[in-house]
Amino acid sequence: SNVVLNCANIGCAYGENVLRRTRDKFAWEGVEDAFRYYAERGATVHAVVSERLLNRHGSKGLSQGLRRSFVVVPSRDDMVDNDDLSTLQEAEKWQCQFVDNDNYRDWPARLGERPRLRLWFVHFRDILHVAFYFD
Repeated sequence: SNVVLNCANIGCAYGENVLRRTRDKFAWEGVEDAFRYYAERGATVHAVVSERLLNRHGSKGLSQGLRRSFVVVPSRDDMVDNDDLSTLQEAEKWQCQFVDNDNYRDWPARLGERPRLRLWFVHFRDILHVAFYFD
């Protein structure tokens, strides 16, 4: 089985909610926890990460497994939430769950130019979208 992780969302949620950061919230520890959780259960993990996030936070010290699972997406100034779009594209490609706490409320309209992805998203969002918390 496959699973897609939105690294930016998971890492920021961890930094804010677990580490109680108020600035520069992103923390790789949360992404590592999520990666480990799914990998230990036999899932193939696809960890969506933007070039910008990698350039800012690096990947030094990360597990080899997590680094191998990266799906690096280009950062585009004219495309807000490119990591969210790429998360959906990967989940549709692998027909699998995607882990992200964003609510994706406006994405059906935003996907108007991508009818196949929009149809898949509208049909499977409630089944495949996994919200998370750290315990």
